[in-house]
Amino acid sequence: MTDSVPEFDNAGVREFCASRGIKLHIVPAYSPWIVAPDLGSDEYNAMDVPENWPTHLDEAIRYLNRRVLPLLKISQNELLSGGSS
Repeated sequence: MTDSVPEFDNAGVREFCASRGIKLHIVPAYSPWIVAPDLGSDEYNAMDVPENWPTHLDEAIRYLNRRVLPLLKISQNELLSGGSS
């Protein structure tokens, strides 16, 4: 499972996956289910989630906002705010 960026959604990747019996599933970018595709509400409720997960959330958001989008050659932060990240 991967998002629909050209690096993964292309004939070369499809051929590679097909030749190895891998089922390629393309989903929209930043889909929450790309991280845990088989996670339903029962599994989610039974998860042992570390107490300190919120301490990492700001860092993860900063990383995603500053990551350069390959096709646009700028970050989401730059795209949305018109400034540098």
